[in-house]
Amino acid sequence: MTRMPQVTARELVRFLKAQGFVEDRQTGSHLTMWHEGRKISVTIPMHSGCDVGRGLALRVLKDAGFSVEDYLRLRRPACRPPRRRGVAQAQELNREMHGAHRLPSSRPRRMKTASVFSATSHRPAHRGLS
Repeated sequence: MTRMPQVTARELVRFLKAQGFVEDRQTGSHLTMWHEGRKISVTIPMHSGCDVGRGLALRVLKDAGFSVEDYLRLRRPACRPPRRRGVAQAQELNREMHGAHRLPSSRPRRMKTASVFSATSHRPAHRGLS
């Protein structure tokens, strides 16, 4: 059995709406959703900024008639991950954005060295215990 991922109440509501559930009523922070065809109601705690516990999310899905596998297969991804570009595509995109002129080359910079104290420096001499 696949482990239930961490989900927010908003993600659960979005999934259930996509499966035909409608918002029936809300009492305080608890939203009740209803499916007319199945005659099923489920209640979801709508606490903003918090994830719904895995056990509670699993119980809501089971009450609605879905398994974890159904949820993972049918849910829409929240956002698409950014497309990774290779070096050649990034350089081409850079040329398109900045025109055909050449951008300044990146040459290695000289590193500043720390000054080294010489033997004749004006530092006080070390006084040992006698």
